[in-house]
Amino acid sequence: MAIAFGVYASSNEPPTADPSAADPSTADPSAADPSAAAPAEGAGVAEAEAEGPSYSPFVVHTDHVTLPFHRISFKDVGMSLPEGESIVAYETLAEALSLDLQRELADISTEVRHQVEITDPNAHLACEGEHIYVDLWRAGRGWGYSLWSGCGEDDEFAHREVAWTAPLAEGIHQSIQPLSRDIATQLVAASRTGCFTRHC
Repeated sequence: MAIAFGVYASSNEPPTADPSAADPSTADPSAADPSAAAPAEGAGVAEAEAEGPSYSPFVVHTDHVTLPFHRISFKDVGMSLPEGESIVAYETLAEALSLDLQRELADISTEVRHQVEITDPNAHLACEGEHIYVDLWRAGRGWGYSLWSGCGEDDEFAHREVAWTAPLAEGIHQSIQPLSRDIATQLVAASRTGCFTRHC
């Protein structure tokens, strides 16, 4: 009692009640309903997509006498993956595509390089020669992708969708494998026909 009285006397004013306790309209809704303060499921993914495309820092470098390109880079335009999973998907795809190209072409040399500078949107204000650009997105229960040899509309030479062979929940690696194989097949086919534009 002495301690309580001492605190009261030193303030010279009686303690005031929390106004929200008397008026429910001013109370924090999250206190009564925890779900009110919790973000909606997938909100982080939606916010990330609203900010625009993301660029993978993993670039496939190639060296082969018949290939007219020496770099392959990736742009995420809607894969709808959380940030932690997206970086795993980017690296997995680059490594898998590197290996798939080695299986498809004899005497090819491939290397995956981690290039942080390529994630800056300012690094993509113009297109380079001998460079393949891959756009990636989620398409139902699978992935969609397009292949570009330049920045113009006519430079898109593939636009495809690939179904997952296993649910995404079972692991990003399994879902990426059919995607990398299909991209490799399209790149090799374009190399053999010499067709790297929409109209050929």
